[in-house]
Amino acid sequence: MRAASGESLVIAKAGKPLGEVFALDAPLQAPTRHLGFMLGEIQVPDDFDRFDQGAIERLFTGAA
Repeated sequence: MRAASGESLVIAKAGKPLGEVFALDAPLQAPTRHLGFMLGEIQVPDDFDRFDQGAIERLFTGAA
C-alpha cells in the first residue's frame, strides 16, 4: 500500500477532494507560509495608500 510507505492519497469525487489517506506515523508536512515571503525584496512608498488619490476621487464624483 502506497500510504504505508509515506505517500498520501487524495480521495476525490468529480474532481473535488473529499479526503486524504496517509500513514499515521508519517511526518506531518509543515504548513506553507506566505506572509513576508518577499521581505526585503520590495519597497512600499510612504504614500502608497494615497496613490493617485485625485484620479480616484474624480472617478467617484464624475468630475472631469
